[in-house]
Amino acid sequence: MQQQQQQQQQQQQQQQQQLRDDIFVYYPEKKAYRLQNIGYTLHDNGSICVVYFNEPKKLNRWTRNCIAEISLVLEHLNQDDTIKAVVWTGKGNRAFSSGAAWEINPSFSSTSTVRQAYQAKGLMGGSDDLALKNLTLSFLQFPKPSICAVNGLCVGGAVNFAWFYHDIVIATHTARFMYPFASLGITPELGSSLFLPKTVGITRAKAMFLLGHWVTAHEAMAFGLLNYVVPPEILKPKSLEIARRLRRCSQTSIKLTKQLVIDGLGGMTQIAKVLDRENSTITKAIQSPETMARMAAFQAKHATAKHATGTGTRGSSDSNSSSRGKETTTMKRSKKIKQSNMKRGNTRYRCSAQTELQSAAAELRSRL
Repeated sequence: MQQQQQQQQQQQQQQQQQLRDDIFVYYPEKKAYRLQNIGYTLHDNGSICVVYFNEPKKLNRWTRNCIAEISLVLEHLNQDDTIKAVVWTGKGNRAFSSGAAWEINPSFSSTSTVRQAYQAKGLMGGSDDLALKNLTLSFLQFPKPSICAVNGLCVGGAVNFAWFYHDIVIATHTARFMYPFASLGITPELGSSLFLPKTVGITRAKAMFLLGHWVTAHEAMAFGLLNYVVPPEILKPKSLEIARRLRRCSQTSIKLTKQLVIDGLGGMTQIAKVLDRENSTITKAIQSPETMARMAAFQAKHATAKHATGTGTRGSSDSNSSSRGKETTTMKRSKKIKQSNMKRGNTRYRCSAQTELQSAAAELRSRL
């Protein structure tokens, strides 16, 4: 009898720890939703939820759909009373997140009706919320214990997400962080223009924003941006250990303490004003021809990486050893045609990207 109970408990634990993609959206009405870019596991009878950015082959990039799903997941976590503590991390061992994808013509899994309902409640930003104001404020007001477990490289907005959205931040010793803002021609967002100088000082914050150099996990720890640096195999166990400790604490105390810390930064009203300034500034940045050119080059570079299939052709087997590994005339001609087509394709892509950016800038100007 005891053995059967143990087996049942083990089966329940295995089921809970399987990666899931089912949540509820709550607005304009409660209904089931299946996640596309995010997954999660449940632990300790569902009291701890580990959320994963779930596109490891693409370095867990933040597409527009992924950003929307972060808002949907956050509200699901808030609404589910069974969940007492949350861990956010990335799937795989290469990246926590490579940051914004800046994709052209983004597609969404959620309906526009759902997104508009979440935007109306301030839980999700619209197309003009480039600094992710609503998402930032939602995380800062999240009442439950939240832990970030950085499992690899972390770039751009994902850096701010990791360092400033949560209560405890853990990283593997192989994790590294980088702001690419100046190289892309954009400006700080997600409240980082306030949070980073407050944490590391003005001089160091400017260097990190402007130079865009990589910051190691140990450096981030020394700057006061991380609580723990651990080996990769310890990251998940350490995160769950802290989640269990926080779950056992007074939830009233945790909620009120988090509010006091935010008040010490000027409160939600002041932080909202900072985010408004970030939105205004990043809008000015993307309207500049220089930024448009840089973003178009970024898009073209990633398009080339996506469509490239190889760098050479293997020579066929031949009885003459001197001819092995050499390309035939036909192969060389085929390779030249392919390279020419890729070059023309990239030119068209740059034009398309610049047109899209100009359209986005015109739309943003009309909204301001």
